[in-house]
Amino acid sequence: MKVYSSQVKFVFTGTVKIRAGTAGEARNILRENFFLVMGENPHTSNEEAVKDWDFDTHPDLKIVSLSLESTEKNDE
Repeated sequence: MKVYSSQVKFVFTGTVKIRAGTAGEARNILRENFFLVMGENPHTSNEEAVKDWDFDTHPDLKIVSLSLESTEKNDE
């Protein structure tokens, strides 16, 4: 049996509503105050600015790379 190593990304796509004066400020609020920890729901550290969000709970899987690491001796 062969052993492969794969780097993957889980991509969640959704909508976030932010209260901000400019688009740049809205981007900064998202970068600094909106996050997701695996196994939990999205949450914010700034409830005044990040007003609401709607995300699917099942992400898209993106395979970034796949490489052969080793071959077990009984398969050679």
